[in-house]
Amino acid sequence: MRKSLRQFGSGRFLRQELNVEAISNDSTNKADLFSATAYSAIIATRLILYCTEPPTASKCHYGLSSPLTSSNGILPRFRLLKDNCMEQNTYPASQPDDETNPPQETVLTTRPTFQPFVVLPLAFISGFIIMSVELLGGRILAPYFGSSIYVWGSIITIFMLSLSIGYLSGGKLSLHNPNLGSYGKFFIVAALMLLPTIIFGENIMDWVFLRIEDPRYGSLVASTFLFFVPTAILGMIAPYSVRLLVESSARSGSVAGSLYFISTLGSALGTLATSFYFVLWFEVNTILISMCVTLTIAGICALIANRFS
Repeated sequence: MRKSLRQFGSGRFLRQELNVEAISNDSTNKADLFSATAYSAIIATRLILYCTEPPTASKCHYGLSSPLTSSNGILPRFRLLKDNCMEQNTYPASQPDDETNPPQETVLTTRPTFQPFVVLPLAFISGFIIMSVELLGGRILAPYFGSSIYVWGSIITIFMLSLSIGYLSGGKLSLHNPNLGSYGKFFIVAALMLLPTIIFGENIMDWVFLRIEDPRYGSLVASTFLFFVPTAILGMIAPYSVRLLVESSARSGSVAGSLYFISTLGSALGTLATSFYFVLWFEVNTILISMCVTLTIAGICALIANRFS
């Protein structure tokens, strides 16, 4: 800063440059007074820019070093200063955002044309099975802990917590090369994680029932052992589905809304079908086995579709 001030000189240099005494003596010449005021403002601006700009761009500020009485005038030299700075990229050139230059969409990925016809039905199946398993959880825990509001509160809490973790994990996994092959593996792994509920469900509930007498905490622990892992894996499907269907950032909201509409519609139908018909027609383990088979078939379909994508 001090070096810059020494280069421009002391106050005496500015007084000589602006010719203050000549202007004050000729008070009737208002045009000269206005020109001197404007030129002093430009001199101050030049001083600030010279002190703050990098050395490589300092040459573009030498255009105003001529006296005030130059034939070019102040305004043309200010324009010359701006043009020189723009040529040296001292100031970034802005592009107008109007109809002639609309903002470009951010293309995220390209997908096969048949991919929505695979992802949307599978998202419907995942939503259907999530709610079916949640309702069956009440029937599974009832012989040991009852069917009071405490039991249902424990089941709903575990399902909401596991789904939230699944949404978070699925969103992070979707950032790493999303494809239908990985998408199908979610269904297959979820089917495998449901098998312990079928095979070891009664043993797990016996173990919890003998150690935790309070039905509130007993049902909470049993629900965690039986439903947390498979529900978390099923929760990964929704955000991963969105990533598979989104092609550009401009349509991401519409795609996410359509996908969650399909998934939630599946959950609603799964709730009605399980509570109105399935529990009346079949045993609980039979329903769970059919869900495992359905998830496995859905995963295999996704893997086959990935081979043709």
